[in-house]
Amino acid sequence: MKDQREEKVIKEVLGIEHAISPSDIFAKQFGKASFGGYNRKDVDDFLETIADTLEELIVQVRMLKDKNEDLRKQLSEYKEVEHALRGALVSTQNMGDSMVESARREANVILQEAKLTRAQAHMEATKVP
Repeated sequence: MKDQREEKVIKEVLGIEHAISPSDIFAKQFGKASFGGYNRKDVDDFLETIADTLEELIVQVRMLKDKNEDLRKQLSEYKEVEHALRGALVSTQNMGDSMVESARREANVILQEAKLTRAQAHMEATKVP
């Protein structure tokens, strides 16, 4: 059961139909040659299959490493943009707070000037000639 699961995973990861799994390597039976030993063609064919599978794995690992590196760079760039945006947001908030405070002070000055003008007008009106 475990061997079947491994084979399925290998086929899914590689995207090739005839992927070879570790269980294939251990279970491989070679035909006997007429003078004893293994049939050289069977062994060579099997080794070629293994080499092709490993070559495909190496290519895919390289591609994934490159893609991973690209994604890391992209993430770093996004983090820099996020940092800049946060800084801009804080600056904007501070500027907004400063503008509100400035407007309050200006409004207070205008109010005080109006009170003074009213008091002066009241004094002028109540002044005896």
